[in-house]
Amino acid sequence: MPKPTGPSWPSFPAGSRAATRCSSPAFDRLARSTRDLLNVIDAVTKPGAGLRSLKDTWADTTSPHGRLMLTVLGGLAEFERELIRPTGEGRKRAKERGVRFGRPRKRTPHQREEALRRLAAGETQADVARPITIDPTTIGRLQWLLSVQNQGGC
Repeated sequence: MPKPTGPSWPSFPAGSRAATRCSSPAFDRLARSTRDLLNVIDAVTKPGAGLRSLKDTWADTTSPHGRLMLTVLGGLAEFERELIRPTGEGRKRAKERGVRFGRPRKRTPHQREEALRRLAAGETQADVARPITIDPTTIGRLQWLLSVQNQGGC
C-alpha cells in the first residue's frame, strides 16, 4: 500500500514509541477520496494508534461509531465532489452555445444601437441617456465596450 502524502500525514521518527492517538485539524484536509481516507485510517490504526479530528469531535477511529461515521461521511463527500464536477462541464457547454451568464441587460439591442447612433451624431452622453432613463455612465460604458470590440478585444 503506497503511503499517502500531504502536510497532515503523520510521520514518526524511527525508534520512537508507538503513538496511541494521532490528531488531524480536519479530515477534509487529510485525504482526497474515500479510498485515500480509508488507507490513512488503516495505516494509523494497524500499529494500534487511533486517529481523531480536532475540528470534528465525532470523527474518532478508536470507537466503532467513529469509524462508521468517517466511512459514511467520506463517501458522501466524494459523492458531492462528483456532483460538482459535471456542473462545470455544463457551464462550459452553455458558454460554447452562446448562453450569457450574469445579470440580464437593462436595455434591448435596439436601444443600445440607437444610443450609439445618437452618440456618433454628436449628442452628449447625458442627452442620449435621458430619454431611455439610464445613467450617462452606462452610455459611456456602452461606447467603451464598442471601441474595445472594434479593436479585437472582448
